[in-house]
Amino acid sequence: MSDPAPRESALILPVPEAEPYVQRHRVRHDSVALRGVPAHITVLYPFMAPEEITDTAADEVREVLRQVPQFPFRLMRLEQFPEGATYLAPEPAAPFADLTTAITERFPAYLPYGSAHTDVIRT
Repeated sequence: MSDPAPRESALILPVPEAEPYVQRHRVRHDSVALRGVPAHITVLYPFMAPEEITDTAADEVREVLRQVPQFPFRLMRLEQFPEGATYLAPEPAAPFADLTTAITERFPAYLPYGSAHTDVIRT
């Protein structure tokens, strides 16, 4: 019997308004779409293993979110990550990068993309 696939979690901001525009492409090219993950902007991946997410951890995430003012954004252009994945770039991007920074300051053991990338996109 093989080991089950590792379980992971992420903090995402769902963007249901984008779904009608990207669903067809995501189903063809994005494996997480096939697992039911909606169109979204990733705030932090990877995050805690699902079994480690306690009520306290969820409260800490909510506390960080309460400190971030709401902000408008638009998804107007396609961009590509260095490894090839295509995404709709949020404009402005800085508030999302600031949110990622705030979350990683609260949870320093969980760095964006496991520290595989040195920068969070800000443009």
